[in-house]
Amino acid sequence: MTSPQNTDSRAYVIYCISASRPANVPAIQHLFAPDPVTWVVPFHERHDYTTAGAAAVLPVRDPDQGQFALAAARNRALDHAAEQNAVCIQTDDDCKGFKRLIDGQAKAQPTDWPDLRDAMLAALDGTTHLVGVPPTDNAYFARGKVLDYGFIIGSLCATDVNTPRWDQTLPFKEDYDYTCAHLNAHGRVARLDMYIAAYQHYTNRGGAVTNRTPGAEMGLVNLLTARWPQYLRPHPKRPGELAFIPRPRRRTATG
Repeated sequence: MTSPQNTDSRAYVIYCISASRPANVPAIQHLFAPDPVTWVVPFHERHDYTTAGAAAVLPVRDPDQGQFALAAARNRALDHAAEQNAVCIQTDDDCKGFKRLIDGQAKAQPTDWPDLRDAMLAALDGTTHLVGVPPTDNAYFARGKVLDYGFIIGSLCATDVNTPRWDQTLPFKEDYDYTCAHLNAHGRVARLDMYIAAYQHYTNRGGAVTNRTPGAEMGLVNLLTARWPQYLRPHPKRPGELAFIPRPRRRTATG
């Protein structure tokens, strides 16, 4: 199993959450170099990933009835990182690259993984325990600054040991719930909007996305807005999607 890596005395492990995509192993391991990647995969697929060249494999057994594999895999990564007192960096298995915004412009230029990794680790400063990137690969929609409130997509995120767990009863939208759990527990997150990461599933259907139905989407919107009314509302323009409620402005002494 991969040992924690260290930068500036900070231990971390990179976990790739994957299923049925061992062919993605070489590209992901190259993209996240020089760091090794631990592959979190279904137990019965562990040999497929090893054969494909996975540097380390962390198998996950099927979750209990009524629970779902994605959140179970994410929790397995959290548990493994916590056992080593290491930051848990999670990525999905279809990442295509990273970019950094050009100052003052709605444009971005390619950057390497260590640049983004170091920024994520630095943002875990003892008051912030969940760090991520914008849920888009379009530089036009990124804001070029660190946001302490709003959605952290599960595709690429980092957490330290002071973290809630993922709700394994959610088949999708689990990262909305996880973001809200962090805001509720710690009052803030860190979204590095000066970086963007490209993931294939932003544009291509497949995997869990294919299994979504309008009824399932609305069911989860209703569930999560009832669970987190202080943070979430139905998206005003896209049925079946969620939006964060704007954070209330802080009152001034005379306001």
